[in-house]
Amino acid sequence: MLPETVVFGGHDRPDDLDAVRAQIEASRTCMAVVRTALQEGRTMEQAAERGADFPPQWVAFFYRMLSG
Repeated sequence: MLPETVVFGGHDRPDDLDAVRAQIEASRTCMAVVRTALQEGRTMEQAAERGADFPPQWVAFFYRMLSG
């Protein structure tokens, strides 16, 4: 892709590839925190405490997704 490539994600403003890559990495990190909490038998609230660096709705989303 060209350096001037812009991504239209549908939820936020258009962004460049570096911003999209950062978002993907943040999502993966949040998912890993939640996965570890689930493996340790933690509740969603306990997972949210561990993932306090992330929006609570992210933790809740990944908790539901990974616990099902």
